[in-house]
Amino acid sequence: MLALIGGIATLALSGCSGSPKESYVAPASTLTEAPPFMEEVVEELVSYIPPEHIEESWYHPEKDQTRSTMFCSADLDGVSDYIRITRGGLMWADDTVDVVEVAKQIEADYSAKPGWIVTRPEEGYSGPEITVRSPEHYIFNVNIDAETGYFAIGAWSPCFPKPPEHRTIHKY
Repeated sequence: MLALIGGIATLALSGCSGSPKESYVAPASTLTEAPPFMEEVVEELVSYIPPEHIEESWYHPEKDQTRSTMFCSADLDGVSDYIRITRGGLMWADDTVDVVEVAKQIEADYSAKPGWIVTRPEEGYSGPEITVRSPEHYIFNVNIDAETGYFAIGAWSPCFPKPPEHRTIHKY
């Protein structure tokens, strides 16, 4: 849990502060396309752990019909013109699943996809965080804990111009 919170804090402090780079701002027309794409990738990442080997899960896409958003940049008065959609889930695998090997497989599979970039800490898989970036600038973090079977996924879209009717938790 601390790894996911740390990953979110790191992303919030680094990737979401200041003005978004123009290359990372997606056209407003793709705002409705972001959630299905994010769900597809998150589902694919979740599928690396067979459902029968998940002891506990806080990932329930069938019940979650809203997406949280974060501001990408803020003016001095705290108002932002850009948002990003967030998504994710937490689960714990049983002791028959080696989440370190799962993380290595994700790294190998996504590194082989054209245009996708996978990074991880230099020190290896001792409580790792793998960052997977799509060619369209979506970010997917995978965090594990080998001792507990913890497996968490956090997903962030590129920045979008904020719609006038935007609310922090909104259906996108």
